[in-house]
Amino acid sequence: MRPRYRNGLIAICLLLIPGCNGCRDESSSAKQDQSLPQTEYTDSEPVGFPSDRTRSGIAIKPGHWLAASQTIKSNLGDRRGRLQSEIRFPVLDRDGTVTGQRRTWPIQADRPVVLPKGQSRQFEFRFLAPAIAGTMGSQVEIFSRLQVRGQVQPETLRGGSFSVMAPQEYFFVVLTERPERFVRLKVADWVRPYARFSQAAPSNHYRVVLPLTDGMVEIPETMLDWSSVSVLFWDDLPAETLTPSQWQAIDDWIHFGGRLIVNGSDAAESIQRSVLGKDLPLRVIGNLELDAGAAETMLNRFSVESDRSVEKQITLVRDGTARVMSEAQVREQTRWVDGSGELIARRPMGRGVVVQSRFDLLSEWATNWDSFDSFVNSVILDRPRRRLTQESADAESELDQMYPDLPVDQDMALINTGMRLASRDAAIATQSNEPDVAPESTERQILVADQGGSFQSRGVEGVAGWNSMSGLVAQIRRVLQNESGVEIPSIRLVGRTLAIYFVCLVPINFLIFRLMGRTEYAWFAIPVLAIAGAVWVARVARLDIGFARSHTEIAVLETQPGHDRGHLTQVAAIYNSLSTDYEVAFETNDAAVAPFDLSSYRLRRGEVAPFSFSTSPSEGTKLSGFSVASNRTEFLHAERMIELDGPIELKAPDDATSSVAVLHNGSRFDLRDCYVIRAGDDANESKVSVAKVDDCVAGSSHPLAFVSPSDIRMPDSIDSVATKIWAAMIWSWPIEPGQVRLIGRLGKRVDGMSIRPAATQISGDTVLVSQLSYPIKQTFRNDENLPSDFRRVLTDVDPVEQDALTKSRQRHLATNSPSVPQQFVAPENTERRRALATTRRMNPPTQIRISGPQSR
Repeated sequence: MRPRYRNGLIAICLLLIPGCNGCRDESSSAKQDQSLPQTEYTDSEPVGFPSDRTRSGIAIKPGHWLAASQTIKSNLGDRRGRLQSEIRFPVLDRDGTVTGQRRTWPIQADRPVVLPKGQSRQFEFRFLAPAIAGTMGSQVEIFSRLQVRGQVQPETLRGGSFSVMAPQEYFFVVLTERPERFVRLKVADWVRPYARFSQAAPSNHYRVVLPLTDGMVEIPETMLDWSSVSVLFWDDLPAETLTPSQWQAIDDWIHFGGRLIVNGSDAAESIQRSVLGKDLPLRVIGNLELDAGAAETMLNRFSVESDRSVEKQITLVRDGTARVMSEAQVREQTRWVDGSGELIARRPMGRGVVVQSRFDLLSEWATNWDSFDSFVNSVILDRPRRRLTQESADAESELDQMYPDLPVDQDMALINTGMRLASRDAAIATQSNEPDVAPESTERQILVADQGGSFQSRGVEGVAGWNSMSGLVAQIRRVLQNESGVEIPSIRLVGRTLAIYFVCLVPINFLIFRLMGRTEYAWFAIPVLAIAGAVWVARVARLDIGFARSHTEIAVLETQPGHDRGHLTQVAAIYNSLSTDYEVAFETNDAAVAPFDLSSYRLRRGEVAPFSFSTSPSEGTKLSGFSVASNRTEFLHAERMIELDGPIELKAPDDATSSVAVLHNGSRFDLRDCYVIRAGDDANESKVSVAKVDDCVAGSSHPLAFVSPSDIRMPDSIDSVATKIWAAMIWSWPIEPGQVRLIGRLGKRVDGMSIRPAATQISGDTVLVSQLSYPIKQTFRNDENLPSDFRRVLTDVDPVEQDALTKSRQRHLATNSPSVPQQFVAPENTERRRALATTRRMNPPTQIRISGPQSR
């Protein structure tokens, strides 16, 4: 290229190079900078299970284990670490007012987390809700922090506020993909009872929650976290939405007292594809048109006597409109509800029950029925009949609700949930001087309790709550206090050991080397023999050299009829001579463990909870931070679900002509010292009889010969640490009419709980409580009256008030479509507005005056 052309080209290129930003687009660069995350992590508030993510649905029940989750996203890189969550709650003074102080619950939740960059992950964790009577407010808070590997300071995450449920309040869980249909249930009078303003407003019986179904359904995955749930209402959710662990938890929960309501053919077809399909009362094979005659029978049978809507609803079901009901085959042990026209079926599952309807319970012909709430209260929920009363004849007087068939001081927690666990709720008298076995006396008897009287509600936990001071657990603790500690070697063992040592040290040692011709070597063998002797003595006495530990345990295993899994409660006493930190681990996530006396810990502001309860899908469950001081004994309370490999049950004899019941042990355990206790069906004249089975090995069957309790001869002595507990459950635990249960022993500890470091002295036994049969409820009683019975015709309406009401109604009709009837409320009258807001569909307000629960 010629020089002049080259110089010209260079000059042109220099002119094209901008001296400033030129045509560079700064707006796109600025947008890119703004799109970068401002924080390292994005997180949501923790949510408890079950929950529908509404403010009313986020709650915890004190003294119950709770599953929760929190969503976290790492914005700047891949991270690994641990998610730690703790509970804080306000402290109240003696008058119930908030003091401004906050306490930290001494056991925190902990779990490992893996956070890929840019991906939101939902992490579940479990914790024990605090239960401190009289010192907790109506709200508790959960605070979380993320301890990332390689970082010194943890990352503080968002916290969440949870409502505290009342002792008698339990979750009513609805699984549906059409939640708008269930608003009717949230305002039902069996959820929140009527009460006068002059009384303290009662808390809800149930908290209705509808978990979201567009992803992971937020319900627990172990039965231990289902103790706060009373009812599961299955509507139309596909069975594939739940995980296998959730299905197993529901199966366990029903057998221990849960109530499953299967709503119509859609719900039945869904559950039939799950592991619970074989347990449904009916097997749905198709759909039919609703039988109007059956619906009329049900409406007439379960209508309150004063119900004026029955004829209207009967006309509605006979109007020729096609309505659907399921075509079904009846399974064994299924009973139709008397008077339901074979539209409602029930089948017991252990202590619980499955209620299945052949029609949609939320159909308009059912929900518009004035007795619908009475029907649900009695037939669907097995609750006692109710009576509404009014303090005065004044039409503005509020309504109050009572139960005529129950004592005045009835604990409603025993009514609102059917779940019972013997180790938590058994009504066993706590006596410190009980004998090892019942005394030989002809007056020996087993008490018969009223229906439900063999269990009791405790404190703020209600029923089925985790309670380390319940009657049975407290009695186990007293026994362990006397039995725990290091076993001191006997004088005979010490003398025999010293004699053997000296014989080996002198004559045998001398003779061996004398025969070898090396007598001088005997002196060199003395130190070796001394060390070997010390190790041998430690082995014989089961003592570590200078460091002694012991682990004494009493467990209670409870089983239910027809169920191949059991609930195991373990109470362990840990003793050591020097201060040691222990770790308690389980290979399964179907477990829970906590120290005793958690409420006695007073953590200062900023202090970290001393105990950590961690869960991991791969590592199982673990409790760390459990410390035992020198020469002290500390207690652990652990519970878990275990496999039995088969149920323990009553079977009919092979001979059809025989009436003798047969006990079949289908479990993997050999049973010892078994007593089968049976009570008659009549509560007034029920007789208790007992059958004794000395040994019942796995897989064996034994015919039962029942005799009077006074004819039973107890063994003179039983070599077991659990003898007092075994005897107390036979003679001090009342039995209910129509119930059959077995009390026995396993004669050993059940493996699965690992305590590290391991103790050198380990002993224990397991008491078996096998529930064999329950009475079947057949009587359902309607409510005595309805809220509509208290509506009155106004004969003395004030003319000025009448004119104001008429004008307001005209304005209301002018601004609303006449085709959509809406409730009219007079703004000039506050009392009337509150009354009108609590009623259902009504006549024009110029003709009636309504009285109702103004608190609703």
